Amino acid sequence: MKAFVSIDCLSKPRPTVTAVKKNSKLLFFDAFDSTFDIYDLTTHSWSIEVLPFPNNGHTVYSYNDIIYITDGNQVWKLEF
Repeated sequence: MKAFVSIDCLSKPRPTVTAVKKNSKLLFFDAFDSTFDIYDLTTHSWSIEVLPFPNNGHTVYSYNDIIYITDGNQVWKLEF
């Protein structure tokens, strides 16, 4: 018996992507794009948000459902 595999595209095409989870949401970041995609796992809906600063190679971390973004010099805590 073959197993059925379902595949969904969960983010727009990006050269590099970082995905982190916050509560029931998946956030998709690109290292050089100030916009990021949010996929709600409960409602299966999408939204797009914009960082309040230019994203020039920032790194994204998630710890205890808190999302941090750093450029190596400063760290921002992302709240929404």
